[in-house]
Amino acid sequence: MIDTNIINQLTSSLSKYNPTLNTQIMAINQSLLAVGYILLSFFFMLEMLSFYQHLRLSGGGITVRTWLEVGIKYLFAFVLITYSSQIFDAILWLTNATIHLVATNKNITYEFVEPTKGNIIVKTVIRVVGWGTEFITKVTVNILIMLRFVEMYLLKAIAPVIVAFFMSDAFRGIAKNVIMTFASVALQGLVLIVLCAIYPLVVQDDLFKVSSSGALANFVASFASIAKGIVFIFLLIGSSRKARSLLNVMG
Repeated sequence: MIDTNIINQLTSSLSKYNPTLNTQIMAINQSLLAVGYILLSFFFMLEMLSFYQHLRLSGGGITVRTWLEVGIKYLFAFVLITYSSQIFDAILWLTNATIHLVATNKNITYEFVEPTKGNIIVKTVIRVVGWGTEFITKVTVNILIMLRFVEMYLLKAIAPVIVAFFMSDAFRGIAKNVIMTFASVALQGLVLIVLCAIYPLVVQDDLFKVSSSGALANFVASFASIAKGIVFIFLLIGSSRKARSLLNVMG
């Protein structure tokens, strides 16, 4: 079964994972709202100036319809900037809900199979390596979860500025990439769960079985267990890259 503590961390909202840090991030987010509004006003004036120059060259003028079309677009952008933090929270909530659906009755733990027979010195060495592998897998999971939340806190803090950049043709690609980066980081939690769910089925005992005899036969299960642990670590480390590739995020 999946470690309850890991599930609780993966499915935590930003406000629950670290309430104190989230309060500071929200304060930064609110402070940057003014910057977002200023950028939005700047992009609005640039667009209206572009309209004016185009219509002047064509001999026309800015109509009420033009004002309404541009005004509604920027009013919608104003609402998005105002609720940018809630939008990012909603993205995380959606992935957390999916994680809860997938996580039931899945095995996310790695346990080293200790040797029971053989030379005591060899058994001790294998046990140390096996315990070290098991320890690294647990630490890796915790570090990945921590780094995942740190990146989401950072992106949430600058959300108002990023959303405002959407209104600029020159910066729209950057803004889209940053928002998709947040989505990919949130999706990483789901990727971790799915990888851990399919891992026991893909990495079966048959893949690590080696025909042996004599004293070596006593340690085959332990060697296979260590090999599985190493594969598991690489899968965990690659989860971030996999989430980004799924959403085609650059960088």
